[in-house]
Amino acid sequence: MKVLFICTYNICRSVTAEWLYKENVGLSVKSAGLSLDSKVVVSEELVLWADQIFVFEKYQRAELRKRFSFHYAKLKIECLYIEDLYAPMDCVLIDLLVSKLSKYLGLPNRVISYGEEL
Repeated sequence: MKVLFICTYNICRSVTAEWLYKENVGLSVKSAGLSLDSKVVVSEELVLWADQIFVFEKYQRAELRKRFSFHYAKLKIECLYIEDLYAPMDCVLIDLLVSKLSKYLGLPNRVISYGEEL
């Protein structure tokens, strides 16, 4: 399964989620941001690549609908409802991600060492 995590700037939430799940067998994982200042800016190519898209806030889903309206009905998007309050690899963020994503993706295979650099 190809999974795309999308947040605002592709610095904290989506990057941490990608890091958590990138070593899971059977998953191909990428992350992107909606802002033009993002490390990786979400593109039509990326959203069409993904089998499953996760956003972190409702407005991000609305922004995808606006930007990719022609493809929106075909996209499988879930909102995780995690606000932009955390630093990359924040232990609370990791716990939230594992708790919310495990029902979709299972537990991450990555050994979690809190404070580890991305």
